[in-house]
Amino acid sequence: MSGRITGFLLFALAWLAAWSAAPAMAPPPAPEPVDLARVERTILKEPSYRSKSPKYCLLVFGREGKYRVWLVVDDNVLYVDRNGNGDLTEKGEAVAQSGSGFRISDLTDASGKTRHTQVFLRRHHNGGYRLMVRVDGSRQQLVGYDPKDKLELAARPQDAPIIHLGGPLTVRLYEGGPTHFIPGAHSEVDVAVGTHGIGKGSFAAIQCCTMLDCKAAPIADIDFPHRDKAQKPMRVRARIAED
Repeated sequence: MSGRITGFLLFALAWLAAWSAAPAMAPPPAPEPVDLARVERTILKEPSYRSKSPKYCLLVFGREGKYRVWLVVDDNVLYVDRNGNGDLTEKGEAVAQSGSGFRISDLTDASGKTRHTQVFLRRHHNGGYRLMVRVDGSRQQLVGYDPKDKLELAARPQDAPIIHLGGPLTVRLYEGGPTHFIPGAHSEVDVAVGTHGIGKGSFAAIQCCTMLDCKAAPIADIDFPHRDKAQKPMRVRARIAED
């Protein structure tokens, strides 16, 4: 019996040594984000619009952007390509205006697994539009809320803004940022975390608490050029806090 156990242990130790010496399995690379510039802005089938000037917008969901939803505002009706097949004439795709905007029921991608909730498109008094979407039911993204970068819908599908929801994140200045800094004075810099789109006002910002659960905050390193160009820039580290 002891010989059998010893033999088994030697085999196990040899296997463990070979396994530990092997290179660690690297996680699969993340899929490449969709190139929005190559997304075709065409609609296969459209309804007979009431107005002479419907307004177009295209939503692209997820890192790879496989689920795409057209929105077309036709006076007090919004057409929503819920299943992303490019046909806006199907049953249930016309949403009547409620108040100043359109409340859209959940959008579910073709797999039936990913639901995007609390979708609301509203006209703003500045002449633009504002869009709210809770992506995958968790991360709330806001579009058109920068007063200096309003969301404008287009008169033709090929000119429509493309809004990327649930895509790779980046940071941008909000409201254009401060025009200048005064040494010794207090200055605030408004930034937004989100995903760039195509078209005016198409940046999809994340509401910080939905991203961070209010338990953490991003840290920004801000470089100020030195008055002596031969010197390194001065770096200030600041916590990005939500108002």
